[in-house]
Amino acid sequence: VTASIVSEAQARQLYQRDNSQTSRIDTCGEILNNKGTIEYHPSGRQLTASFRCMQLRKIKRTEKKGNECVVMDKKFALLFQTSFKIAGDVPVEVS
Repeated sequence: VTASIVSEAQARQLYQRDNSQTSRIDTCGEILNNKGTIEYHPSGRQLTASFRCMQLRKIKRTEKKGNECVVMDKKFALLFQTSFKIAGDVPVEVS
């Protein structure tokens, strides 16, 4: 499982897209320790992934023009993606 940071607009677009579409995701920043291994828990029939010490290293922000000092809210979302094969043959991608 890989975690990425995306803008609010990208998150909305991904949420509304057709599942048959595949597109490249442009991230809005860099996350350290953003990969985790999927573990299966048979008692609860659940898959989990743990991310230890995940940190936002840097984030892309809009550039200031001249001497502007503007306070702005910009929302971001964490996108979790994984891909695996069922029975060793059928590829599955989950976002």
